[in-house]
Amino acid sequence: MASWKQPLAWALVVVALLGANAWVHWHNTRQHALEHSDYDAFMQAAGADDAIDDPLQRCLQGPDLPRTHWHRDTTELYCRTMLQPTLSFEQIDALLTQGKADEVDQAFDGYLRAHQSDLQQPGMFDQAFVTAGFDSNEEAARQLADRWKQASPQSAAALTASGMQYLDQALGMPAPNWNNSWPDAPDDPTPLLALARKDLERAIALQPADTMAYRELMLVDAIQDDPDAMTAAALGAQSLEPANFGVRAQLMNLAQPSWGSAFGGMNQQLRLTQSWLPHNALLRIVLSKPAVYAATCCDSASPEQLPTLLRAIDDNVSIFDLWNLGTQEFDSSPTWAAMLFTESLRFRPRDAFALHWRAEALLKSGDRANALNSIQRIASRYPQDNPIQLQLGWMAAETGHPDQAERIYLGVLQRDPGNQRAMAWLGDLYNRRLHQPAKAMPLAQQLITRDPDNPEGHLVQIFAEMQLDTPDRYTHIHDFIRRFGELELFQPELAQMRDYLRHHPRS
Repeated sequence: MASWKQPLAWALVVVALLGANAWVHWHNTRQHALEHSDYDAFMQAAGADDAIDDPLQRCLQGPDLPRTHWHRDTTELYCRTMLQPTLSFEQIDALLTQGKADEVDQAFDGYLRAHQSDLQQPGMFDQAFVTAGFDSNEEAARQLADRWKQASPQSAAALTASGMQYLDQALGMPAPNWNNSWPDAPDDPTPLLALARKDLERAIALQPADTMAYRELMLVDAIQDDPDAMTAAALGAQSLEPANFGVRAQLMNLAQPSWGSAFGGMNQQLRLTQSWLPHNALLRIVLSKPAVYAATCCDSASPEQLPTLLRAIDDNVSIFDLWNLGTQEFDSSPTWAAMLFTESLRFRPRDAFALHWRAEALLKSGDRANALNSIQRIASRYPQDNPIQLQLGWMAAETGHPDQAERIYLGVLQRDPGNQRAMAWLGDLYNRRLHQPAKAMPLAQQLITRDPDNPEGHLVQIFAEMQLDTPDRYTHIHDFIRRFGELELFQPELAQMRDYLRHHPRS
């Protein structure tokens, strides 16, 4: 009696499945169209703003990310905080060379006074250390901090810069505008952390209002798993300035589950940060951090990836969170990655890291013209900025202009003869693009002599030797595989070496 019901039931299931698949297809197609519409409008607006010479005005007039609801007061204050005119790395270097360390100290004392008294510059003191380039593990930053300390041993600012740089060395943090050092964390960071702690504690003793030193000291304590010291540093910072943007951001970061949910966890920090929001509009950026953490805590893609991203960026976010989100989206959605890195450049326009990865995302999304043009516009504005010029050279090589890339790399080396990244990229250009391995060999020898632990020098040497058929090539290939075979960054080159060994066995 019920035999007719079974085929009908199956028919209804098939119809339902077809309908569901059709809806999914329609939804995905619509999402894809919306994404490209967002991308075209946003990149066009950002490109138009590139014509504005003044970086602050460019930031103030720049577009917000699509489908977001950023607060204008926070955006304007973040522009002013990130782009305020404070001493650059080059200016500090020049003043120290002239024996004017006292002028550097006076400048940072002035930043601290402005930070404390001007509501329009609430993060000036903290940001000045980042603008000067002490947030990196570059050897040049270490040398500059040491020179400053030696010239002005009682300078709290010099000690803060030094402690900050020791901490980044311990973490293996690559410089945003990396030039030379291979960014690798030491096997044992304990000695560097001890040096960082010593300098930061001395800085606080000399200048109890040094919020940047407290902020960095909290992270040192967290890494060394010293909750009592971490709590003491946090209490000291909050007693000074409870609405400090950098301090509250550090507290929120350490409240994440990955840091053991310190300071009562993220919900507790959300409540506290919200209570201080009327005193500092930058704290909206801190309030976005839990959503950013939810979007970046897991590597795997999911159907909810775009909604999760949109929740993370719905309100104002920091450039560091834009970086993290951009790298998260890079493989699954290069158009969104390009937009995220573009937005970070709005607030830090001379950021070679973001410039590079935006270009990579643009290439990955098929927008080759925009990839080259976007770097050319920034490079023309900063013709003496070696990290940016390096990115222009790399992009020229990637888009089929190797002769232009060679001229750019040689220009960088003329200004900075010891620039290891310029040597490595020029050597790679000679090997892969211009097929002139004999020119690559001297560059490889310089790189290996300067830093035997930098894989790039060995890569330039090996790929030149593979073309020149030198007798040592097999030994060098096997040594490289043994020493650097686990590095994810060099897996494509390692695959080429192994392929070479298969097809060119040692006779």
